[in-house]
Amino acid sequence: MGARGTKTHPAFWMNVEFGTAPNACWLWTGLRQIDEYGQETGYGRFGRLYAHHIVATAVHGPANGLYTLHACDNKPCVNPWHLHRGTQRDNVREAHERKRFVNLRPSVGTLNWRSKLTAEQVLWMRANKAAFSQRQLAKQLGVSQCTIQRVLSGRGYYNVTGDYMIDGEEWE
Repeated sequence: MGARGTKTHPAFWMNVEFGTAPNACWLWTGLRQIDEYGQETGYGRFGRLYAHHIVATAVHGPANGLYTLHACDNKPCVNPWHLHRGTQRDNVREAHERKRFVNLRPSVGTLNWRSKLTAEQVLWMRANKAAFSQRQLAKQLGVSQCTIQRVLSGRGYYNVTGDYMIDGEEWE
């Protein structure tokens, strides 16, 4: 069944710019969110739904917990032949394969603007962890003992690697 004959409201398609090439994207010209995905209003208790989800549901059936993925990587596209169902894992894998993956994890270790330790301090602690107790290190550096434990176990500041030594410096 062609997409123009789907169960979507006819007014929906007034917000679509159909491409002229056989496999062109059909661009949503209506409301777009900041993430560039098209949105349509007036859908029950949710109020707004993503335009590509509406088309995928009309053409491919209910999502049943799956995501609607773009084969064309064009967020405003609602061409049903460019849309397919997949898991979050599929979505991330495709983004990696297409070099479109953006790491949304917060900055860790010294890359975090609220970091209390420098790379030099982290490397010095790791090199000299047998010489001082975690409590001594925490007091000297002005951080919690939990922070010291995370650094020494590799769960914190794992972005810091390499060798570093402070010659002749002794801590209390």
